[in-house]
Amino acid sequence: MPDTRTWLGNDPGNEGDANVAANYSAATKPITGDTLQFTSGSQSVTAGLTALAGVNLASLIRGEGYTGEIGSAAAYFEVGATLVTIEGKSGNTYLDGSTSSFDYNDIIVKSTGPTSRLFVKGTVGQFHCVGGRTTYESDTCTEAFLEAGNSQQMLPELVTTSGSCTAVYVMAGLYKRTGTGTDTTLYTAGDGKAEIWDGTVTNIKGFGGIVDYRSTNTVVDTKMYAGFLDTRADGRAKTFTTVEVHGAASVILDNGPGNITITNAIKAFGGHIVAPGASTSRT
Repeated sequence: MPDTRTWLGNDPGNEGDANVAANYSAATKPITGDTLQFTSGSQSVTAGLTALAGVNLASLIRGEGYTGEIGSAAAYFEVGATLVTIEGKSGNTYLDGSTSSFDYNDIIVKSTGPTSRLFVKGTVGQFHCVGGRTTYESDTCTEAFLEAGNSQQMLPELVTTSGSCTAVYVMAGLYKRTGTGTDTTLYTAGDGKAEIWDGTVTNIKGFGGIVDYRSTNTVVDTKMYAGFLDTRADGRAKTFTTVEVHGAASVILDNGPGNITITNAIKAFGGHIVAPGASTSRT
């Protein structure tokens, strides 16, 4: 039967070793189907970080009361989990599911402090970022949601480096794309802000919020119904294939050097457009 194991990490002489059974409740290491929780204390997971690489947990929970580090930048904690929940004000979590055949189906981040960050490698079904800071470093994600949590939680921040997402929904907080990954469609709304430093965003759909576009890679389809699309922060050449602007949107396709290419005539159904040299068709 599946069980719940709690990280203790205090076995004398083996403190912090994930491969030592005595570092868990009931002196038993978690197995596939179990829940592993980090509920209190500050003992970090510092050794045996590959010991659970063949385990697919039902749930991995980092609770508010735990302040230790789970893994490190040099050595990630290798484990699979259907559900990952991250809370707390301090302490980083480094998870790697890429070394096994297991996916992280759902990752929920609702941290309350600026000194806590989740770093993830591996395939992810959905990110639900309602607080705290997350960095997605590699593999693919189907959907990522950034939305406001309760008043005790800081606004969410999700940074993707070499990770790629099919759809990213930015309704609150900050989404930042860097590195070489690809997002198929970026949606913005509400008070959300997206900063696209590098990598590829194929489609942009703005229903509010801000898109700060800096990458040199081509945006194939841009539809702004509301919100603000701005390219002024980066002077490198960039291309927008198709652009459509509606009544409540503001779009600035001008970065100083004048090296922004807009392949097709901008379709304007209203809104505010700054695009020197571009052809505009107003409807």
